[in-house]
Formats: sequence, structure tokens, C-alpha cells
Amino acid sequence: MDLYSAAEDVQRLPSVVLDDQSLVLGIDIGGTKTAAGVVEADGHAHSFCVEPTPHDADADTLFAFVVALAERACDGFGDRVVAAGVGCGGPMIYPDGIVSPLFIPAWRSFPLRARLASALALPIKLDNDANAFALGEAMFGAGRGARSMLGMIVSTGVGGGIVADGRVFHGATGNAGHIGHAIVSAEGPRCSCGELIQISTGRCIRCDFPVGECSHCHQPGSLRGDGLCGICSMVLGTEDA
Repeated sequence: MDLYSAAEDVQRLPSVVLDDQSLVLGIDIGGTKTAAGVVEADGHAHSFCVEPTPHDADADTLFAFVVALAERACDGFGDRVVAAGVGCGGPMIYPDGIVSPLFIPAWRSFPLRARLASALALPIKLDNDANAFALGEAMFGAGRGARSMLGMIVSTGVGGGIVADGRVFHGATGNAGHIGHAIVSAEGPRCSCGELIQISTGRCIRCDFPVGECSHCHQPGSLRGDGLCGICSMVLGTEDA
């Protein structure tokens, strides 16, 4: 069984995971925080570590931070950890695992999957963090039993993952669910990538500053609402949301 394709099917896990003694390392790399944990095939967690993502680190220093956090999560489990699943902010080249996260400027065309496979000596499955989230919800959470679902992440940025007919839908380049890059208003604020229009971020939604006084927002609540409704309409194929 091919570890890098079978893991996308929400009805099964790769054969290396199904041994009763085998464990999997999970890593979530975001613009605000990075987390790592060791889990069983049924999703039961044995360890969990989380640290703020360094903002001023260069590419190699940031990578060393991720490896150290992963090794800390794996401490004491030895050879029982047989594979690793990694979620990282996008966009990225999938399935090669070459990442250019919008909120992690130190990594541009960074070969994260290959570097992690070498450093951890494990098979690595790497995907957009929102795809990983959607797959986890489809397998173990709110979407369990559903063949299709949309998972949305509102964090440092806005992301989304699509599970269609039981499988993660990646699109041509692996960024199909990257809904935070939907253009809502041509006159709206620019995304940090400098090219597209952002609809909102977690920081904006929880922001207490008046409109126009926050360095992150620059947009009224109605624009954010229009953006989220537009995304729902797009996914559902309707004009009303």
C-alpha cells in the first residue's frame, strides 16, 4: 500500500498504522503556533507539545525548531512511531511537500517533506493544514460518516479543506481548498502575499479596535460576512448562503 496516497481515503489508514503497537507523529505548522503529538490509529493522543512559531527565524532555524518539537513529542516511544503526518500552511506544491506559507516568510519553495523525512527517518505525508484538519474531522470528528464535507480554519489566516466522496480534493496543484484567497472586493485590502484580496483573519474577527485603526483589519464586518457567505455559496453551488 502506498503511504502517500492511501492516507487520503477517510475509510482506511495506511497499513503501517494498523499494527496495535504502532503510533503516528502528527505535526501542525502555522503562522502563530506549531504543535506536535503522537497518536494511535484510532486518533487517541499519547503526547502533545505546542510552542509559538518563531517569527524572526531564518529557514534553517525554523526547521530545527520544528524537528526539536517533533522529537520532544516522540520522546519515550522509540520505534513505535512508524510514520508522520504534517499539516502546514499553504500554498504548497503537492504532493512534493514544497511549501511557501503566506504567514511564514522564511520558507519560500522550502522542501519541507524531504527535509523532515531525512531528519526524522520516517515516511512523511505532508498536506495543507486545512486539508489535514478536514480529513481529521471526516475520520474522527464532526464529519464522521459523511462522504463529503468542507472544513474551515479561521486562525492566523483563513483556510479550507474539501473532502469529496470520501477523499481529500486537492485540485491541480494541491490548493483547491485555499478559500481564504477568494476575492471579495477589488477595492478591499491586500493580502500579505501582495497579490490577492483577503476576506478576514482570526486576528480580525477577534479584534476590538474600531474599523480602520487596526493594522490587520482595514475592513468592515459586512465585507467579512459577504466573503464568508460567498465562499459557502461557491462550495454549495447556490446563490444564497
